[in-house]
Amino acid sequence: MSTTPYPISGIVYDIDGSSVVEGATITAYNETTGEELSESVTTNSNGEYTIDLANFPSGYSNGDVIVIKVTKSGTDKIKEYRTTVDTSQGSEEKNLTLTYQDVLGLIKEILENNWEKGNTDLQTPTIKKIFDVKRIDISSLGNKDYVLLYEMPAIVEKNSIGTSKKRMIFPLSVDIRSTYSREHTIKVKNEVDRILNSNIISPASGWDIIDPDRGWRDLSDKSIKLWRFVLDVEVEKLNMDRTNEWWS
Repeated sequence: MSTTPYPISGIVYDIDGSSVVEGATITAYNETTGEELSESVTTNSNGEYTIDLANFPSGYSNGDVIVIKVTKSGTDKIKEYRTTVDTSQGSEEKNLTLTYQDVLGLIKEILENNWEKGNTDLQTPTIKKIFDVKRIDISSLGNKDYVLLYEMPAIVEKNSIGTSKKRMIFPLSVDIRSTYSREHTIKVKNEVDRILNSNIISPASGWDIIDPDRGWRDLSDKSIKLWRFVLDVEVEKLNMDRTNEWWS
């Protein structure tokens, strides 16, 4: 095993592919030896990072498969990159662009970053993925609005041009629950509509909101004054490494 310096360096960009990311955490794992890099590194103010494979506990060997993982605290953004050690090169430069790790993270961040509380009686809802919530019932709502996000099984669609190519579509539901009033809950519903429609196409994120206009279902229970509206949305996973969205 070699302990000769073998730096892998580059710049981490946000989902738009141009804004640099300061404070992203870089970790590395050697799939061949099963070792993790001794310490993670953090990108600087220019989004730059450098890791040295010589810092693996046992060093590295030619042909080792290295997995680099980038995460940004407080977000659902992530990037993984796999490379093979080539000792004849002695180093590697690789720029990395973050992407959302799942469709719920995309919708959650779009809603949080674009919410205008002036449109919803100066109230900002609690926006969560459903699996991050233990229980939501009338007693736990309190004086809060909830926007809960559910993901359903992905749909694989084949390209009619070539059956070897396909794309992935992720259906999800946006579930609004409130105990304020029906009128207030409709304002929350309209704000979700506004945000999703204004972000309907976001190819820089690696995802595309296909159809946020399928219509809301009113699941309110007037007997307990629980106001609830649910919207089904489809989001497509784009292939950013090609000129179109079709996957092979």
